Amino acid sequence: MENNFVIKNILEQNRLEYDDFLVKQENNYFQQSFIWGQIQKEFNVDVFRYLIKNNKNILAAFSLVKKKLPFNFGCYGFLAEGPIIDDQIKNKEEILNFIFSSLENITVKEKLVFIRFEPRFVFEEKRYNFSIYKTKDITPSETIIMDLNSKDESEILASMSQKTRYNIRLSLKKKLNLIRVGSDNFKKYFKLFSEVMQETAQRDNFCLHSMEYYKKMLKYKKRDKNFDIQLLLAEFQKEIIAGIILVFFGNKVTYLHGASSNKYRNTMPAYFLQWSAIKLALENNCKFYDFYGISSDKWQGVTRFKKSFFDKKKIDESVQNYSGTFDIVFSKKYFLYKLLRNIYFFIKKKMKR
Repeated sequence: MENNFVIKNILEQNRLEYDDFLVKQENNYFQQSFIWGQIQKEFNVDVFRYLIKNNKNILAAFSLVKKKLPFNFGCYGFLAEGPIIDDQIKNKEEILNFIFSSLENITVKEKLVFIRFEPRFVFEEKRYNFSIYKTKDITPSETIIMDLNSKDESEILASMSQKTRYNIRLSLKKKLNLIRVGSDNFKKYFKLFSEVMQETAQRDNFCLHSMEYYKKMLKYKKRDKNFDIQLLLAEFQKEIIAGIILVFFGNKVTYLHGASSNKYRNTMPAYFLQWSAIKLALENNCKFYDFYGISSDKWQGVTRFKKSFFDKKKIDESVQNYSGTFDIVFSKKYFLYKLLRNIYFFIKKKMKR
């Protein structure tokens, strides 16, 4: 490939050119979509999108979110699940070197300390003449994805574990009601969903985003031909007992957030909602359903639940391991920031004892 690369800043009027490139790839990553960038802008951050071209051909794309660092240390850039490079380009070194050089220019212009990125292809940082350091995952680097290609409901159901099939059928016998939340009923049901979210966080001891975060995210339902976000709720005896948030982008549906009440757990609402979501993905002709994040070490129960929707003998085919999260560094301030951060967490850990 002759190196005539140019980088193009993408504005609102070019959004379809940007997203159309993304959805042409085999796997679609919603965090790099134009609309997801708009959602991030709701929280007072700057978002920049770029296309990399060679003559008229689009070779790569990325969306960069400018975020504040703690300790008044300035800002960094974040390419969540990016950059995206055309699937047809097998040797990605040349285009990546151009992207990294472009990121250096962006770092200077936007006064960034570093840029964090999450390649969804095989990446070895030692192959590049840039200061690149592997860091803690932001987006999970291991997930499990259901292939829906050329399959119907009966085939998918048959491929699940016997216990999962039983739990799905039990939930259907219990006559749970599926509610797809729209603009007409949003106010009522979002309040009920937020109550279940808070109940779940308290029970399972994890941190939530603010309810305003979920509210702003969900208002982007059906804003674009390539993007949708949906809230599904399970109702039993006129009570909301579980809910999930799904992101549709291109050929993939991603299970992003979920919550369940302590009540009526024997009705199996979590299985009911996942099965409803998979059927919805089939209705929308999606190729993949991403359960979005597993870890046998950190999230044993959640991982066991997600894996139960797959054939145990073939489950390795569905597990996807990504290269991880990396920082590309152009300023010595990065090392001072990391030192201060480590000291802060060391002191915080000591104080908890």
